[in-house]
Amino acid sequence: TRHADESHYYHSLLKNSINRAANCKNPLLSIEKSIQLLRARFPDSLRFIVWGADGKVVDHLTDEKNYRYIVGNLQPFFSEIASHCRANYPGFPELLPVVEKRINLFRSYLGRFLVPQHLRQPFQAGEHGSCIMADSNNGYPLFWFDSNSALTLFCAIKPVVGDNAGVRHAVEVLNQEKSPIKCGYIDMKHLGQLTTEIGSEEQRLLLIELGKYENAALPHRDTSDYLMSFKLLTPDLRGFCILHKRDLKIGYPKQSKTAVLVKSAAALLIVLAIFYCYALRLPKISVSIRTRIAFLFLYANGLPLMILSTIGHEYLQQRVNSLTQDAHRQNERVLQELDSGYRRQTNLMNKAAVAQLAKFSADVKHRLPDKRDLEELKRIVYELDAEEVSIFGISGDPLVSYRRNRKTTAQTFMRMFAVSALSFSNQAEGDFGLRQKGDGKSSLELTSNSIVAEHKSLLKSMLNTLETVSFYTFGTELRLCFARLLGDKAARKFNAALVLSWKFEDTQAAYASQQVDRSNGEEKGPHFASMARHNGVISCDKTVSREMLRPVMQKAFNLQSAHENFVTINGRSFLITAIAGRQMSNIALAIITPADYIAADISNTERQMLLLALLSLLIVSAVVTALSRQFLGPVRQLAEAVRQIGRRNFAFRTEIDSIDEFGELGRVFNMTLEGMGALEIGRVVQEALLPESHYQNNRISIFAETASMTRLGGDYFDFFKQAETQTGVFMGDVAGHGIPAALIMAMAKATVLVNQRLLGDPAQLLVALHDVLFRLKSDGFKRMMTCQYIVVNDTTGQCLIANAGHCYPIIVGRNGESSRLEEIIGTPVGITRKARYQNHSINLKPGETMILYSDGMLEAANEAGVFFGVDELLALARSAWNSNLEQYYTNMFRANRAWSKSIEDDLTIVLIRYSAGGNDA
Repeated sequence: TRHADESHYYHSLLKNSINRAANCKNPLLSIEKSIQLLRARFPDSLRFIVWGADGKVVDHLTDEKNYRYIVGNLQPFFSEIASHCRANYPGFPELLPVVEKRINLFRSYLGRFLVPQHLRQPFQAGEHGSCIMADSNNGYPLFWFDSNSALTLFCAIKPVVGDNAGVRHAVEVLNQEKSPIKCGYIDMKHLGQLTTEIGSEEQRLLLIELGKYENAALPHRDTSDYLMSFKLLTPDLRGFCILHKRDLKIGYPKQSKTAVLVKSAAALLIVLAIFYCYALRLPKISVSIRTRIAFLFLYANGLPLMILSTIGHEYLQQRVNSLTQDAHRQNERVLQELDSGYRRQTNLMNKAAVAQLAKFSADVKHRLPDKRDLEELKRIVYELDAEEVSIFGISGDPLVSYRRNRKTTAQTFMRMFAVSALSFSNQAEGDFGLRQKGDGKSSLELTSNSIVAEHKSLLKSMLNTLETVSFYTFGTELRLCFARLLGDKAARKFNAALVLSWKFEDTQAAYASQQVDRSNGEEKGPHFASMARHNGVISCDKTVSREMLRPVMQKAFNLQSAHENFVTINGRSFLITAIAGRQMSNIALAIITPADYIAADISNTERQMLLLALLSLLIVSAVVTALSRQFLGPVRQLAEAVRQIGRRNFAFRTEIDSIDEFGELGRVFNMTLEGMGALEIGRVVQEALLPESHYQNNRISIFAETASMTRLGGDYFDFFKQAETQTGVFMGDVAGHGIPAALIMAMAKATVLVNQRLLGDPAQLLVALHDVLFRLKSDGFKRMMTCQYIVVNDTTGQCLIANAGHCYPIIVGRNGESSRLEEIIGTPVGITRKARYQNHSINLKPGETMILYSDGMLEAANEAGVFFGVDELLALARSAWNSNLEQYYTNMFRANRAWSKSIEDDLTIVLIRYSAGGNDA
């Protein structure tokens, strides 16, 4: 908005240039660079004159080559005005003798419309600073100057019509920032020419919303996709800002919720994934129950605490806002009272004027005032701090006058006012007779009595109005005036009219400054400040920066009130409240109050909330301690029982003597320990039923081992010497695990031992085993068993085998060069009422190995759920081959377990090798 005023814009550029030069070691070099940049930016629009520190013209920086006499005398003229305005802000250059003496000479060069009072404009603060209008648009209508000890600068300015240089510059600077907001302006005379590069769709929407702004005067527009703002810059220019909602940093309210939730969920998933991956690499951490209970209660208490902390944070924010708003409201009331005091001030001025003029009015009651009264009038002016006093006679001639700035002004309107007042007041009652028309009829249907009565009333009203300090408008000038008619009031013979006047702006500024100084006299009280609208002069305490107050008070002029929170002054925090005066319309008032009490209140509230949180934690700690004493004793007993189970000490018993759930759990644990003791005995017995892992007889070598899923497994293998040249090998797999499978396995062992006569006939041995298991099935014990029995000739390698539904044997060639299945079909034992099994003959060649295995080998599944299978097993039989049977077994077992993600079944492998030599393993 400031840049829309081109006079202020050029002033800002030139002011920055000369201030920068004044702070450089070589001021002329700095100002030369600035002038070059300004000429490049505004070609043919600026003309410069530069004087050095010695007051001489710097020719290579000066565009004016003529008028040498005037140019030579301008430097002291500008220098004296600059010094005066800085020393006596805002300055009164019209009172300087050099201005009175030289103004007419310089008007011929600077501009014929030059007003002496405007010579202070380049030295006004903030938005009040501007160039000086001195001529028409035909030449260079504006000029600007400044002077300091290093140099003096003058610039004549001819703005390009329609260029809008200031606004265009502001738009360029704003759009250079990395911001999604696009700024620009629209010339209402050329709607199709936008200064900002935006898309056609955006341009169309912008013009539509501009039309709504022009009609409804609503500056903020909200469409489905865009946010827009408009500003009236000049009658022809409209500034705008446009932003797509997707580019908002925190998201549009309707869109940000989903975005925040999605981002939070994604972040939580990432954290959980990282934690899970990290946990996989760590050994499992054992956490005691006491710690878990503590964490549980902390969680149960921490979740409400987190919720309460969030609510507390919101409460603290609202508390800060509430306290600051209350403080600002209170401050506004104080400032409004200060502003309303101006009305009392006018009453005091009125009483003082009546008192000061009483003696003078009596002295001139029967005579005309003249120059003999000048000293008395001068005294009255200074006593009342007035600007001017004038006395006019009946004819309107000024009898005597005094003006503090000793400069005559046009008094036409004041003279007319005095003559009219005197003429009306001096009329006699007879002057109000009725005038007759030619036909003898009255022009007004009024009686003489009513006219006289009305005249007396008007006279009384006018005299009361005159002797009151009131606002009067004389032409375009608004003044505060006190008027009095001089003469014999009783006889109604007035011979003169006295008009005492004050400058409207100065009376308000003086009263505001007086009140600010009086209020700031209290050391511990708040600081007050005032700013005059017409010249930007700020009255405040010396400890407060005027430049810090200026934007707040300027904002108050625009918005009627302005607030600034937590401003740091001398290391302390303050609130600034400013209002535009109502009684003093030319004044903005501000109050600066300490904000320490707000910080203290918030800190006290935070301490209370923290104490509540600590109290809650103490209560939780007490509860955890009580629960630990009541529950952790039995839990420790149970934990010790678990540790003893791990140490295989099944003789341990818990000592929990209570009738609650812990007592019941202790008794169950003791029963479990007793049962596990028996189970351990069963495991020892089962291991005793299995043969040694190694077996060697003649040219036959055997190695076998089983890996149980539980303590008691269902896989059974056995081998024994049947004759000098024969070895029997039994392989079985009972369905299921645990004690039932172990019992079936023991029965199978017993059946083999009982039927010694059938050991040479595999088929008949399987039939005998089938009969035993089928009888169990008839009694309700439903278990089946797959098995196979082989009789191997130790010298020839001839094998006789019968298979009852067990996995097919694998024959591996010498050195693992080949592998094949021997598909021998048969039904598991214990299924059908009658089972028939046949003997099959297999001839092992020297170096070949027969592999017997349980189905746990084939059914091992990997992470993808793929079973190990026959093909993988045949390949493994070849790749894992080793001349040492134990290492061969180890290779196969590890490879199968590496494939499987978990142990789901017992696994047994029996390796039978027919060697080339008699005792070659």
